[in-house]
Amino acid sequence: MTSPRTDGLPDSECAAALGRMYEFLDGELADADSDTIRRHLADCEPCLDHFDVETAMRALVSRCCRSEVAPASLKAKIEVILRTTTR
Repeated sequence: MTSPRTDGLPDSECAAALGRMYEFLDGELADADSDTIRRHLADCEPCLDHFDVETAMRALVSRCCRSEVAPASLKAKIEVILRTTTR
């Protein structure tokens, strides 16, 4: 069972889970990595709280911004950034 450190900083398992939170929530991890995070969340309430807050925030943004469309200029800037950072 994983428990948070008493000094308020996450232990290495917490740091790993939180560091991959967005990949996990976006379904971008391999099954084995997702299973590792699920097991960690089952045992670590502080990390589960972080994931729950992020999930709720994403749902709120999705619900409130459903009709919003990103401008073409923003999309173009993101594409340039992605091309240059993935090399």
